[in-house]
Amino acid sequence: MVPMTPDQEYLDYYRVPRLSHSQLKEIRHSPANFRWKLDNTEPSSPAMNLGSLVHAMVLEPHTVESRWLVIPKIDRRTKAGREQYESYISGNSSKYVVMEHEYEVARAMTDAVMEHPLAASLVKEVHVYGTAEQEFYWTDDRGIERKAKVDGIIHGHAGPEMIVDLKTTSDASPDAFKRSIAKYCYGTQMAYYCEAVRPAQKRATIIAVSSSPPFTVGLYRFGEEAIDRAQLVVDRWLDLYAECTSTGRWPGYWDAVDVQIPDWFLTSNGVDQ
Repeated sequence: MVPMTPDQEYLDYYRVPRLSHSQLKEIRHSPANFRWKLDNTEPSSPAMNLGSLVHAMVLEPHTVESRWLVIPKIDRRTKAGREQYESYISGNSSKYVVMEHEYEVARAMTDAVMEHPLAASLVKEVHVYGTAEQEFYWTDDRGIERKAKVDGIIHGHAGPEMIVDLKTTSDASPDAFKRSIAKYCYGTQMAYYCEAVRPAQKRATIIAVSSSPPFTVGLYRFGEEAIDRAQLVVDRWLDLYAECTSTGRWPGYWDAVDVQIPDWFLTSNGVDQ
């Protein structure tokens, strides 16, 4: 599969009407949740904006100046502060706005990644191969039109060999980040990316960097077995998506669930068993 730059077919990856992993994973809650999220765009959170800036600094540093506007500390509660803020953003509507203190946090996180021997070596290989933020578009065997935007790909003699993904997180420690992998479906994301890239080996590494001092960095590797297991979940989600698309029905929680009262609830409320 050959990556495609936006100007070859589309102007904006995020407006391409194809199915991404970030969209698909919402179907894990219910088809109704998926449909609502698809139809109702939510604004980016501060954590997402910070993540975007760190991604740019680490993977595409040459784009930061042209894409981001850094504004010094301004008290926008005052008239003078509001006017000063407006003067900064006037004529820069195409840029992402970031406050100076946020920029400094992103810079510290970027420095932490590049000071980590293994993380830095992966990032440098992505830079060497020029594979940062590559976009992929394809139609799968179900006829579903899909897309993926991959942080980085490391190549070998036979072609793509490993996916590299950068994550910003509140806690990059092994115990905490393994929970994040399950909570945010990072395993299925890596499987989804493997479908897009079709590497010679199903391998992926996540570089996780903490968003607070001392900005620790952790590396989390997915081998073929982990990717294959995650792919089972992706396939289930895609089958459900295809079914709902075919029927036009996007159900919520239609099945009744039997409930049991746990022992701890009884004992914690003074009931002897």
